[in-house]
Amino acid sequence: MEDAVKDYEEYIKEDAEELSYHDKLTLVTIAGSGGKSKATRIQKLGLIINAIKEGKTPSSHEPYFYGGFSDNIEESLSYLLDSGLIKKIGTEYTITEYGKKVLKFLETNNDEVYHTLKDIVDKIMPSFRRLKDDELVLLTYILFPELTEKSLIKEDMEKSPLKNKIEKILKKGKLGDIDIYFLKSRE
Repeated sequence: MEDAVKDYEEYIKEDAEELSYHDKLTLVTIAGSGGKSKATRIQKLGLIINAIKEGKTPSSHEPYFYGGFSDNIEESLSYLLDSGLIKKIGTEYTITEYGKKVLKFLETNNDEVYHTLKDIVDKIMPSFRRLKDDELVLLTYILFPELTEKSLIKEDMEKSPLKNKIEKILKKGKLGDIDIYFLKSRE
């Protein structure tokens, strides 16, 4: 029995150490979203988290049909599904019990990337959880217009009645409790 526990702990350690930056980003994003999230929300939050971390539009995101999109996050979702760290229920991704143990390992073993991402997520999620998916998408269209050039919904976003409301909030430099300091370099 003791050997089985050690083997299980070794699997957790190995899986945690094999995670890429984007795997950690995806896991932390899902966890910060209450443990479940749709792919679009994961993409948009990943974009915002990376922008906060880097202080600019992240190079990992490119213009796509619905705004900023990261192949790295898409690949992470597939990898995390295949490795059993997350599962898909309907249209939402959720963290499995095993995935929670891997996150706990990252936390207790002071994984620097994990802690950096988690700190950002902990700061922004209280405000971002209140945003509906369409509001989050619109926010990324406003914050990252350079990522909308291939968008199929750009005109709809431009005409959205929410656009003025979100722009007013952004001009104040805050979204809830979040200082949108990475916007200052964009003005």
